[in-house]
Amino acid sequence: MHILARTFVLSLVLLVALVAVVAQQRVEDSPPTLPGQMVDIGGYRLHLYCTGQGSPTVIFENGLGDIFADWALVQPGVAQFTRACSYDRAYEGYSDAGPIPITMHQQAFELHLLLQNAKLPPPYILVGHSYGGMLARLFAMTYPDDVAGLVLVDSLHEDTPMGSTMFRSRATGKPVPPPQTMQSSPSVPLTPDEQARFDSRKKQLEAEAGAPVSPPLDRLPPEALRLRAWALAHPKWESGAKGLPEIWLPEELQQIHDARVGKVHPFGNLPVVVIGTTRDNPTSLEERRRQLDDMASLSSNSKVVIDSNSGHHVQWDDPTFVVESVRQDYEAAKNHRTLVR
Repeated sequence: MHILARTFVLSLVLLVALVAVVAQQRVEDSPPTLPGQMVDIGGYRLHLYCTGQGSPTVIFENGLGDIFADWALVQPGVAQFTRACSYDRAYEGYSDAGPIPITMHQQAFELHLLLQNAKLPPPYILVGHSYGGMLARLFAMTYPDDVAGLVLVDSLHEDTPMGSTMFRSRATGKPVPPPQTMQSSPSVPLTPDEQARFDSRKKQLEAEAGAPVSPPLDRLPPEALRLRAWALAHPKWESGAKGLPEIWLPEELQQIHDARVGKVHPFGNLPVVVIGTTRDNPTSLEERRRQLDDMASLSSNSKVVIDSNSGHHVQWDDPTFVVESVRQDYEAAKNHRTLVR
């Protein structure tokens, strides 16, 4: 199975934290010093970390199971030429639990609120990894006037297979709930069984916290590993158990697919860089290349770049490649130029 699909499935069933390799130190009961700020978006807070100055602002969108610190090798390079911001979605990393259900539409809505409340004006260049790539696309569909460019880092595609079929083939046509607030649909407290599972996972992760860090994760700086270890040992997924994205994802992927029907370049001439890899790819490289080319066809101003040195987490394996891809997208967006192919 494609690494994107494997990662996605593991995350949805709450196993990603159990298989993650954590830092070489004990996980403390209290969180480490957190860079950035906690931004209230309506009775709950999202964690946001920005560095650098300039516009368009680059926003990093995590893959499932990742946190803001997973961009630690890329964000400083991008901050050399513009403002660069990483963040944690509700229920993930250092952000609070939020409304349910958890849907991609909810997450795009929350990112928009976060940027508004943090007083970070558009335009934005969204850099999305894996599941975060699909979220970046949805944000661009929902708030097109706010987006100046996209960089899709080994992104999930609407045709990504789950087993022998496409995940969106499981869609039944039921309407996706609109974005919710803490007033309309607040998070649900843990049941005793959910609390027990949470405690069991936390103990296991704490016991494993002294294990060596394996490549390529060992390339992250020590403080990023410390932040990651604590976040993964204190997952919030259980409190959103009644609203996991797996419930609605087939419907949302089908909607995203249907929205493109009959549109040659739905994003116009928006600069779009699509990063693919030659490792950790599906058994059919031809099919993956089709998906990469299809994502590039979202815009008439796009290109596919293949990193032969990377697996799925290009931002760990080859951060310079990601920084350069973001730079090219940024320069095309800022100067209203065509991407150099």
